Amino acid sequence: MVADPTRSFGAPIFALGSARVADVLDRFWAVESLGDLAEEFGVPADQLEDVVRVTSRRAA
Repeated sequence: MVADPTRSFGAPIFALGSARVADVLDRFWAVESLGDLAEEFGVPADQLEDVVRVTSRRAA
């Protein structure tokens, strides 16, 4: 992931594909598969899975 104030208004984006993380997560939580998202946004599926795992954890 990249957070660069000169790209995407500083919102976190994936280094490959330059998709905004929030956009990909919104679509995942709307029940789209990681494979479909990886193909559409040009982001490797393993990177998508890592972001989903980190953002979906409950607080202890």
